[in-house]
Amino acid sequence: MVLYPLSAFRAMNKAALNVYQHLLDDGDQKAVVELMQTREELYDYLDYHAYEHEARRAVRPATATAATGSRERGHERRKPTQAPACAARSPARPPCRRSASPAPA
Repeated sequence: MVLYPLSAFRAMNKAALNVYQHLLDDGDQKAVVELMQTREELYDYLDYHAYEHEARRAVRPATATAATGSRERGHERRKPTQAPACAARSPARPPCRRSASPAPA
């Protein structure tokens, strides 16, 4: 078997160009939606929900410890009026976006 590592990349680029051309010509993606992978198909392929579950399990103990024992270890909690770290970005950079759900396809 011979592997051509850029073949899939070139195929993806051609598909992307097709989508962009329809966006330019039609102003929307309606003509190419049927060609696209659905979010559900992508999540199934990546086993995304299992990853998300594991990530939440990994964070839960750390969050519980931080909430109950952070002062005991000499760490101060952030004051409620203090802006999040991403709010301190320079005006040239866009603000952080915090979203609970992924953007629509």
